[in-house]
Amino acid sequence: MTKNFTRSLALLACFGHSKAEPAINWVATNGDTGFTAGSAATNSPVTTDADAETIVGSFPSVTLSVGQTIRLTGSVTITSGGGALPGNQLRWGLFDAPGIPATGAGSGYVGVWATANNGSAGLNRANGSTTNPFSGAAATVISSAADPDGGTPDFNESLTFTLSITRVDATQIQTSASLTDGGDLLVEWPETNSPASPASFTYDAVGILLGGTLNASSASFSNVTVEGVAPPADTDSDGMPDDYETANGLDPNVNDAALDLDNDNLTNISEYRGEDGSPGTGDETNPNDPDTDDDGSNDDLELSLGTDPNNPDTDGDTLLDGVESGSGTFVDSSDTGTNPLKSDSDGDSVSDGIEVSAGTDPNDPESNFGLRLFGVDFNSSESPGSPSYSGLRVISGVSGTASPLTKKIGDVTVTIATADDSPFEFRGANGDSSRAIPGGDLSRSFLVADFIGSRTSALEITFNNLAAGTYLWTSYHLDPITGANLGFAGGTSPTSPNNIEARLAGDLKGSITPTSLGAAGLGTTSIADTDIPALAFAFTHDGSNPVTIELSATETNGADRFLLLNGFEIYSSQAAQ
Repeated sequence: MTKNFTRSLALLACFGHSKAEPAINWVATNGDTGFTAGSAATNSPVTTDADAETIVGSFPSVTLSVGQTIRLTGSVTITSGGGALPGNQLRWGLFDAPGIPATGAGSGYVGVWATANNGSAGLNRANGSTTNPFSGAAATVISSAADPDGGTPDFNESLTFTLSITRVDATQIQTSASLTDGGDLLVEWPETNSPASPASFTYDAVGILLGGTLNASSASFSNVTVEGVAPPADTDSDGMPDDYETANGLDPNVNDAALDLDNDNLTNISEYRGEDGSPGTGDETNPNDPDTDDDGSNDDLELSLGTDPNNPDTDGDTLLDGVESGSGTFVDSSDTGTNPLKSDSDGDSVSDGIEVSAGTDPNDPESNFGLRLFGVDFNSSESPGSPSYSGLRVISGVSGTASPLTKKIGDVTVTIATADDSPFEFRGANGDSSRAIPGGDLSRSFLVADFIGSRTSALEITFNNLAAGTYLWTSYHLDPITGANLGFAGGTSPTSPNNIEARLAGDLKGSITPTSLGAAGLGTTSIADTDIPALAFAFTHDGSNPVTIELSATETNGADRFLLLNGFEIYSSQAAQ
């Protein structure tokens, strides 16, 4: 492949100063020339050819060195085409072209490109020669992303697109991209490592595609530029930048890559690069601290065990990794014997942290609370003989049911109320006779079959006449589908669910972030117990006064504040019987 050596040197020189180079000399690789007079030679190409869906421009060739970044930036305004991006697509990429880009010649392009389409997006790399720079058939997906707020770009507004490629080492690149609308993020691809594309780390062309009902004449582009960023200074050439070494107590003038400053059996360079061998991906450890996350387990031990040295509680069971020895024998709260990679070591559906706080053995499924007093599912049917009938479901009603709702179960009276007595949002089930829930009324799926909720972000569950003893409270939380009648349950953004907190006598006992399972969140029959988020805690009651558990949503997620409860259950410890 012929390269302009003089221009290549010029671009490399300007990369050291982070100067942006324009992408010019635009052609249509699958159509006629069709450019407005003069625009093909500028960084703001405008084409009048409705067949030209893909256009390619060139810039001085550059081969990335280790640590060097090439960044594409540009703006586009979609002016026509019969619809916004949903149903259509916008692609932009950096390529190594097979010579000077030519009209109608789209083969041989190798590189990286981003695709935005209907609120979702992909970051791709070429896989050999293609007939089109953006050929999906010859592409390998690097990463995927989603529109974070559900917004869609409209016509006649300027969108800014970016794509960055950094050479990591002899075989890998790190890529990232974004699409913004007037400063608001529409979609963003995180930094992701992948095999180099092209393997030569050489780039000299920019490509842009508009697809679906759109084509290149449906938009105007401006300020399409390519910028280079030189690698940070590394005076001692030990693979760690000077500013990193200074910030972490290393010597930027001495090659100390193979030393171990904090004596955790990890070399300085390995801590800088992280477990995946690539710096800047979030898995790096502190070379000046043997226990980066302060969980009582040194970084080297965590890596050998498979726990995360940057997360003090890898399995999310509220126990520090350092106390979960994995021996299978409970000694005390500082040596629980539990598996630091498994939140429920004995598989009894009660997390290790809750068992430790409640005094049961988290390694023994037979050491539990024993007696299930009742389970509550917000179901409109309590007909004896139905497949999931238990006699323990307490609430029936429809949307707008007044607060509070009360039911007596044995000697205990259960009252559920909104904090301000505003009406409930409520969904009753279809008839029990039409479904048999796997696991029956002891399963989480049974307890999330129906929900009750409050738009005012708070619910209170009060138990009167509860006997003295130690109890386990567990509640289950799902977001249903976002629709005309149920959209409040996902707020205005189903990707940002409310965080739900539980309090007893004003003390925070636990929190949970609901999941979003789409239609399955309502049907329940396809949901495994382990997929349903549970908020659980143990408490001791002296037998006097009512017990009130307060649930609250800590975020608003749009105009409507909401709190959703899909069901709960109470277990009593053996000691209470």
